Order: sequence, then structure tokens, then C-alpha cells
Amino acid sequence: MRFLIDADIPRSVTEFLVASGHDVADIRDIKPPATSDIDIYRLANDQNRIIITRDLDFSNILLYPPPSDGGIIVLRIHLLPVSEILNIIKDLIKRIPEEDFIGSLIVVRKDHYRLRKP
Repeated sequence: MRFLIDADIPRSVTEFLVASGHDVADIRDIKPPATSDIDIYRLANDQNRIIITRDLDFSNILLYPPPSDGGIIVLRIHLLPVSEILNIIKDLIKRIPEEDFIGSLIVVRKDHYRLRKP
């Protein structure tokens, strides 16, 4: 899968996804620190990537509808250690078939997730 990692996601998530064979771009490596949400969204759309973020603005499908060739994963898991965040990502990728990520908004909490296709 093709992911775009937002600046609020630990780098260990990027490292795990790359080691797992995914095509991963980290916004911190390609854009300035104050890149707007709309610019992140456009970049993900242009490159057919799934955004992984903790920014709750991306859970508003009226502002940021999941692209048909990408998607959005919003992690609502603040105040957790990096190791737990990484375990949640690993579990999510293991549980959800790859085709379900595409065109979806997935909101992830510590013990469950909600998948929505507009």
C-alpha cells in the first residue's frame, strides 16, 4: 500500500511500514513543518496515498473526502506510548484487507476502529 505519514505520527510507524514492504512518504521529509492540511490532502490525492494522521480535521469527510485511489486513517489515540501506537497500526493492517483501505476513512481508537466508505 502507499501511505503518507503526517508529522504528528511517530517515525517508528514509518519505519515499520517501510520494513513491511509498503511505499511510504513522510511529510516531514518532503514539505516544510507548517504544511497545511489541504496541502497534505492534495499531495496524498496526487500520489494515490493513504494519509495516516492524528489530526481530527481529516475525519470530516465534507472537508476531506477519502479519495477513490487513496484513503485516510485518523488515529484517535493520543497520550499513548509510541510502542502502543505502533502495535495499534500493526493490528489494523493485519485485520483489514488491503482493498478496504482504499477510498475509506478509518477512525482508530485504542480498542476498536470504524471504517467508513462515503
